[in-house]
Amino acid sequence: MSSKKNKRLEKYFKKATRQSKKRMLEIDINIDIPAEIDKSHNELAKSLLNFGKIIDESTKRISAFEANKYAQESISKIENSIIKLVNNHPKYYWKFYFTALPKEHFEGRLDTTFLFAIKMVESCISFSEKEIDETELYKNGNSVSLEINEYVVKDYCKLVGYSQLLGDMYTLIRISSKGCDFHICENELMPMPIDESAIIESIKLFDDRNVIESKVENGISMPSKSGFSLKQRHLNNIESLVIVANENQSGKYEYIPKKATKLKDTKYTKVNFNIVPISLETIYNEFKLGEEGLPWEIELLEMICILQFITTLIIRGWVFLPDIAEKGYLLFSKGFIDEYFQGFIESVKKIQLETLGTTFTNDATEIRNKYSRPLGENIYPSNISVFFDAGKMLGFDISSSFEFLFNKLEYTKEQGNIANLRGYFFEKQTQELIDNSKLKPASNIRSLVAKTLRFKNKSVTDFDAIMVFGNSLIAISCKSLLDNEEYDKGDYKTVRNITSSIEKYVEDWRTKIKLIDENKIGDNYDFSEFDEVIGLVVTPSVLYCNVTYRNELTFKGLYENMSSREFESWINITRDYGVNS
Repeated sequence: MSSKKNKRLEKYFKKATRQSKKRMLEIDINIDIPAEIDKSHNELAKSLLNFGKIIDESTKRISAFEANKYAQESISKIENSIIKLVNNHPKYYWKFYFTALPKEHFEGRLDTTFLFAIKMVESCISFSEKEIDETELYKNGNSVSLEINEYVVKDYCKLVGYSQLLGDMYTLIRISSKGCDFHICENELMPMPIDESAIIESIKLFDDRNVIESKVENGISMPSKSGFSLKQRHLNNIESLVIVANENQSGKYEYIPKKATKLKDTKYTKVNFNIVPISLETIYNEFKLGEEGLPWEIELLEMICILQFITTLIIRGWVFLPDIAEKGYLLFSKGFIDEYFQGFIESVKKIQLETLGTTFTNDATEIRNKYSRPLGENIYPSNISVFFDAGKMLGFDISSSFEFLFNKLEYTKEQGNIANLRGYFFEKQTQELIDNSKLKPASNIRSLVAKTLRFKNKSVTDFDAIMVFGNSLIAISCKSLLDNEEYDKGDYKTVRNITSSIEKYVEDWRTKIKLIDENKIGDNYDFSEFDEVIGLVVTPSVLYCNVTYRNELTFKGLYENMSSREFESWINITRDYGVNS
């Protein structure tokens, strides 16, 4: 931008700073917040739920199917109560309260519980349509003044309690979708899983894998749940860089990038979210569409544009970070947005049209209005409004941007050529991951990737990817099974179908690899140099299966069924072992 425009921008943000300063009042309310949350949760559960009516009297059980169905039907009732409640206050007020009030009560048995619970509340808040009264908001002049009184704290406790009840329904749905039956214990509002060792052990494995995967440091890629991974390259190119963020349970001081060419030249700011710069090069330049249409919703292209705009402001230091920014809520002058957002949108549309052959049609006003509301009907972590009205300012929720972006990176469920393209891309990225490590196979072995292997004039299989560890050849089957929103929410049929599929794939791969391992020389292959050929099935994300389909292979930490992220983590660990190329 020109120096003249830069000076105008500086004026906008100096003004924004003055308008956004807050006077945080001392919170001196005699309310036991955890007890009040439990009370709100239990009162709503008692008024809306009756699991006793679906008990099978002959077995004294609630079947997995009936529990799943009843919980699904109860969700809309709980949502109606939540939406009525959140309309007591505007979004910005809720976010102000949410930043100031304690959050220890969001912690749970799993490390991922906190993140899920926080995002559930964010989704609840997004459904508020109550407008701001600027007279009230700025009653002390240009500084924002919001009182946190007993009425506010009680509403906050209700919101948390209600959202936790909604979370309970999704937990019950997820467990029941794995085939687990339930019973009702005395003095318990929610049915409890019946401890059938095989199912409970498999559910625990699934939960533990998800927790471990959430802590894996990203290597060369940023994987989504559907087989599409953004490569972490070209981070110095502002044209293809976006900054996203995710919630962080422990408050810490984080660096906010200010310059695209020097990401270490940063602003040190206390935050409760993790900042992640990611590259869009994979979308724009490496994903080959061929004759197929774009496999994503148009909202992905709109969200990329929004994130590129916000990223540009962060990198150049043109964002005000008030107290609520600790939670991930950034504020911008509405005057600034009105003047510059439309021009930025036009430049992004031009790039998208040139590189992808398509783009979106909405203008700045339409984009703001569209993303100031949740796109979906249900309250759920990925269904949030990223923009919110903040009086003289426009707010942006960067802490929800990671979840939102990767939700929109979900592939279409269409089959045929687009499914083949999806599968091919996942296979290509998996082999590329190996080729960039010490486990890359020699050229004569690498040439067998995707080639049909034959034994005694019969086709056996083809390897989607090949890895060599010491004297072992590891043959990989890539299965780009979609971990979509239906699966994530625990839809009974979807989970059962995918579980059956992954278990069948593992079983089939065992059989094929056993044949090749016992016959290392075939019609068009020669693996005689290896002591063993072992098989591994890789999926984009952690998928539920019975523990018997998750056996550890010859090498510690390597399993016959792994997610892409688990697999990449294992490969990265091997760099300390001095494995030969």
